[in-house]
Amino acid sequence: MKQKRKLFIFIGPPGSGKGTQAELLTREYNINYFSVGEILRTEVRNKTKLGREVAAYLRSGQLAPDEVVSKIMFGKLKRSRKDIIFDGFPRNVDQAVSLDMELDKMKIQRVVFEITLPTKKIVERIMGRRYCVCGKTYHIKHNPPVRNNVCDSCGRRLKTRADAKSDVIVKRQEIYLLQTAKVLHFYKADGGYLLKKINGDRTIPVINQEINNIIKELK
Repeated sequence: MKQKRKLFIFIGPPGSGKGTQAELLTREYNINYFSVGEILRTEVRNKTKLGREVAAYLRSGQLAPDEVVSKIMFGKLKRSRKDIIFDGFPRNVDQAVSLDMELDKMKIQRVVFEITLPTKKIVERIMGRRYCVCGKTYHIKHNPPVRNNVCDSCGRRLKTRADAKSDVIVKRQEIYLLQTAKVLHFYKADGGYLLKKINGDRTIPVINQEINNIIKELK
């Protein structure tokens, strides 16, 4: 009997570590990983038509329009033949309903990981992030480079994301609380999703082990 494809949805506030955990799973399993934020930031860096459209939203801490995000993610869902991870999608109930309608057309098992983290830790994590144009990411406290502000891999100077500002972080957290948290209520009411709450205020390996244990229990 052919095993159902699985869709793993990671939900959590900015800085909760959901992207890190999602990337770890792609190395351990045969999974396609799609991060809304990374997809949109790549478009902005490449100055594509889509990138120009969403650049203003990202700089101000707002979310990209639903129709833009949904179109991108539905395309990824339809083209993939592997298990899938969605990071940052859906972010509100409208997106969740639209995705649910698409999933109803396919036989896909649905698992939601909600990663929680106190607001104080969220600000600390985001303000400390650094990245390199080569793709490597760091944190000045939790994952610093060998040389201060210099990439270990290519030697370039590290950069700070344009949205790593306290006022932007607070605004994004407000949006999360107002919109994204409501998605969880939708999933609970729907009944077709396996919901798992994960404490994000722990070390990366400990969180990864808990998520792995959950995945291994799936049939």
